[in-house]
Amino acid sequence: MAKTSIEKAFYRWTRDLHLSVGLLVSPFVIAFAASVFFLNHAKVATGAPPAMTSRSDGGCFAASVQRASSPGHG
Repeated sequence: MAKTSIEKAFYRWTRDLHLSVGLLVSPFVIAFAASVFFLNHAKVATGAPPAMTSRSDGGCFAASVQRASSPGHG
């Protein structure tokens, strides 16, 4: 079945639109992927205290929460 000139024009228009949108969006997708990689695989400073500490009763709390709830903090 032969395509009409309207079908050909619509196909060409959608193909060009898809190419243009893809080229416009791709730098943002690459930047997002790079930022996710660096945020998830960042090196932690070796001198910094650990973010999580374990307790003898099996609970696990963030270090800042433990410090804030310890006696003497007001």
